[in-house]
Amino acid sequence: MISDLIIILGFIFIAIGSIPFLKNIDRTIIGLTFSVLVIIAHGISLKDAYNAVDLNTIFILFGMMAINSSLQYFGFFNLIEESVAAIAKNRILLLIFTIITSALLSAIFLNDTIAIVFTPFVISLCMTYKYNPIPYLMALATSANIGSALTIIGNPQNIYIGSISNIPFLEFFLTMALPCLISLVVAFLLILLVYKKDFFSKEIDNQDENEDAANHIKVSSIEINKSIAKEIIAKENIYKSIFIVLFLLVGIFLGFNITLVTLSACCILFLISGYKVDEIFSKIDFSLLIFFISLFILTGAVSHSKFFSSILTSVTPYIKSSNLSFGTITLFLSNIISNVPAVVVLSNFIATKKEWFMLALISTFAGNLTLLGSVANLIVCESAKKRGINLSFLEYLKVGVPLTIITSLIGVLYFSFF
Repeated sequence: MISDLIIILGFIFIAIGSIPFLKNIDRTIIGLTFSVLVIIAHGISLKDAYNAVDLNTIFILFGMMAINSSLQYFGFFNLIEESVAAIAKNRILLLIFTIITSALLSAIFLNDTIAIVFTPFVISLCMTYKYNPIPYLMALATSANIGSALTIIGNPQNIYIGSISNIPFLEFFLTMALPCLISLVVAFLLILLVYKKDFFSKEIDNQDENEDAANHIKVSSIEINKSIAKEIIAKENIYKSIFIVLFLLVGIFLGFNITLVTLSACCILFLISGYKVDEIFSKIDFSLLIFFISLFILTGAVSHSKFFSSILTSVTPYIKSSNLSFGTITLFLSNIISNVPAVVVLSNFIATKKEWFMLALISTFAGNLTLLGSVANLIVCESAKKRGINLSFLEYLKVGVPLTIITSLIGVLYFSFF
């Protein structure tokens, strides 16, 4: 049927990220176009298309992006940057705190947000200390991806998984904690190994110079984000930030509905922020929300197709034959069509809680394979390029490939034996 061809072409062009002969077309436009076409071709009715959209996922994504936008205006992330700058006074300490900060914040505030906020800061620190910024940018990108696997709200695919699996936040966190922690250690050791000349050279840093640099960076980190932060970390705004973050975390950890907690925190922020809603909305990635809606419609059409149903039935035994095969297919598909579409497609095969956990972990770790593996990687790369630093595709592979293989195997072994 023509609707099946539309679905196939839709996923192919989503994987490529463009349509030949058409300029300025991204995955959002591709997804929206083909989701409309599949409805027109009667691959799915308009009513079923509406029902295919998971509103919990959409509302959680919207709420988290609004919260992140407000916290940027409040100067919350600037405060964290200053704390890191004051503590990390040598090469290895800076690497450790880059990894820890990136991972923990990504688990709460989405990895893409952390990549946007912290890339200029890391570059500024490296330029001040005269360090090679590449290892630290690698640490920022890879640890943001790994850390985002820690919670249901850490990245878009986990938000989707949490929404349809109904796994409690605390159970998800406790299950993911060990493999994520081990993977962060692997990332740290691997970066040290690949860039050993940058960390174990015979040069001895002058402590006084570093202290002066740390003082300088407190000011420069604020300058970096002056276009975002409207005032320099006013106490009132810090109190607002802490209140909202605590409200969000306590509500989620106590087991309240994540969608309601997120939207409640979002509404409170709108009421107390003091900023125009348009300013906050200007930082929200509405294209991501549209992309998700389009994916829901396309995968909904897949479930209504006899052709795809027969294919899914035939490949199910192979996909679920072992944890290794399931992990391998998740890793492969996440890098072919990107992790969000891969998770939406593979969710059709999930029957147990363990499979949900594996899907969340491996699809997220898959983002570390190449520079194109996740949006966070691209944000770090493009932000660095604007500042004259080239994090090339091949350079990224030095850490990305071994890190992804090792951490994915850690995930498979973890869920096989524990």
